[in-house]
Amino acid sequence: MKIAARFSCVAVLTALVLGAPAALAARLTHADRVAINATLDTFVNHAVKRQDPGASYFVVTPDLRNGMSLKSWSSGSIPAYPYPARGTKFHDWTFSYRDGNELGIGLLLMPRRGSKLGPYQFSVILIRHGRRWLVDQFQPVATFTPTNAKRAKVTAVSDFGPAGQPAEGDVGPTHVSSKYAFVPFALLGVFVVGLAAFALVTTVRNRRLIGSERGKLPAFPERFRRQR
Repeated sequence: MKIAARFSCVAVLTALVLGAPAALAARLTHADRVAINATLDTFVNHAVKRQDPGASYFVVTPDLRNGMSLKSWSSGSIPAYPYPARGTKFHDWTFSYRDGNELGIGLLLMPRRGSKLGPYQFSVILIRHGRRWLVDQFQPVATFTPTNAKRAKVTAVSDFGPAGQPAEGDVGPTHVSSKYAFVPFALLGVFVVGLAAFALVTTVRNRRLIGSERGKLPAFPERFRRQR
């Protein structure tokens, strides 16, 4: 029973660690996803593409606007990384985390035809305000070479300058968010506990085999039994 209990603990811990993102993603309702899609469409089409940026003023948080008026925001000098994204619908985002009214997602944008840029992976943070989701942060975390490039290359951007522009020379490994710092330790704990449980089961099994054979003499050889 103790062995079974130990294995149950390992299974539960593994499920909690590996199944956490899926469980959190399930908290988003259909209405949430519709609102998120609408916000992303407006923000990318107007703020990121810099096409009538004023139209994106009301889909961002006050923190992202940082006191900018609608007139100032409409000028296009805004804290959103500019990118010539292809298409008008941007619903293929991936869930990263949710912490109360804060949501983190990943969004891969493809360049429009004729652009010399490759695909860009963006990290997006949205804040829930009532029934709406507003953009609070929109920054690239990785750039890819164009699809027609001879050699594929991925560059991680670690820092950015004012108005979402990359700071000169600041290209290097990105830092993992503190929200996920526990994951490697949890996985290591699952591995260690699993090894300990396996060792315990093996030890108990060997002891039982030794105990059942103790005190028994080996069988008398067949050829000697015939001579008796």
